[in-house]
Amino acid sequence: MTDEKYDFRGEKFTLLVTYLSNISVAAIKGVFGFLSLSLALIADAIHSLFDSVSNIVGLWAFKMMEKPVDIDHPYGHERYEAFAMVFISSFIFFACFEIAREAMLRLFEGFTPKVTFELVYLLAATILINFVTAVWEYRRGEMLGSSFLKADAKHSATDIFNTSLVTLSVILSLRGLYIFDVLFAFIITALLLNFGVGILREAGKELLDYSSLRPEHIQSIAKSVKGVGEVHKIRSQRIRGKYLVELHVLVSSNMSIEEAHNIAHQVENKIMQEIPNIKDVTIHIEPIKDNKAEDK
Repeated sequence: MTDEKYDFRGEKFTLLVTYLSNISVAAIKGVFGFLSLSLALIADAIHSLFDSVSNIVGLWAFKMMEKPVDIDHPYGHERYEAFAMVFISSFIFFACFEIAREAMLRLFEGFTPKVTFELVYLLAATILINFVTAVWEYRRGEMLGSSFLKADAKHSATDIFNTSLVTLSVILSLRGLYIFDVLFAFIITALLLNFGVGILREAGKELLDYSSLRPEHIQSIAKSVKGVGEVHKIRSQRIRGKYLVELHVLVSSNMSIEEAHNIAHQVENKIMQEIPNIKDVTIHIEPIKDNKAEDK
């Protein structure tokens, strides 16, 4: 059993800062959305609110992931990140349903939002905040190797486009074109739905052990090591941006255990050198009774 420690202080700090930014933006949009009764702005506020909810879920996930490896969890607790991503997507789907339902009611019954030109300046300020926050969080995600942070940053970045649409809807509403408030609410809902599906698909790859690396690439690297005869039963999976690789390597049956062990180490080192973000390589040595390995 390994004593590997997991420290996610960097990720938690990033999420905390992002949370403070998102909850501030959500509060601003929410207050003025309900004052103006603009459905597009309310939809955007809900989107920003769920951004902050996802940050809280992420903080919980990283706290759970810090638990050390144990007998029941030999690979650690890093799949909590994928579960958190599923949780976020479920919130997004619920928000999409509520926004679409309200938009349909307004479309058939008619409604006039009470917007002012001051909203344009306010929304421009929130766009700037979203842009700075999303870029910073994504860069932190790349630096820390966190797929959750990068996914959360992309989600936050959709606020930039959404809020731009809301700004345009405010300008058009000021000219009496109130229908665009509902139409843009539908567009924001569609974008949210698409992103929620994307997050769910990405999380599913980790939870369902999707083969993350091309087997032929791993096979080519392994067979380039002198003494390796054949390579088969290649498996790979991704956990939190890192890859776990497993393969069977055939060597000559005339080799000693020490020689075979040395070849396994060479294969492991070469795979880790040529493929980035490899967390662990498990190699199973098997004997062959022909001259395939000896002729190399």
